[in-house]
Parts: sequence; structure tokens; C-alpha cells
Amino acid sequence: MILSDKTILKNLKDQELIIEPFSTSQLQSASVDLRLANHFLTIEEKLISSYIHYLTVRRVMHEEF
Repeated sequence: MILSDKTILKNLKDQELIIEPFSTSQLQSASVDLRLANHFLTIEEKLISSYIHYLTVRRVMHEEF
């Protein structure tokens, strides 16, 4: 099932969907960006292709995120 951002917000408000902690900055047009840890990898390229190995950079977020 694909939910729109408005439906996701409604379901959060009605407690049919629970995401804790939740910030509206995580909400996309039909998805929610979930944070599973305080570190992640970023790709340093502007264009990406599935068959090229890219250089990634490990980033660490502070605890308040």
C-alpha cells in the first residue's frame, strides 16, 4: 500500500501509525525517512549508476538528531 504524505500525517494523528521519534522533516511525498542509527554513508557523486562502485563518506550525527 502506498500512502500520500497527507494520509501518513492523518494516520499519525489518529495513532493508526506510530513513528517515534517523528519529525515533519522526515516526511516525503509518499514516504517517511526513518533513522535507524546516528551514522550513515553519503555518495560524493552527482550522478549515480548501479554498476559503478562509488566513494562513500561515513558521517556521524550528534545525539540530538
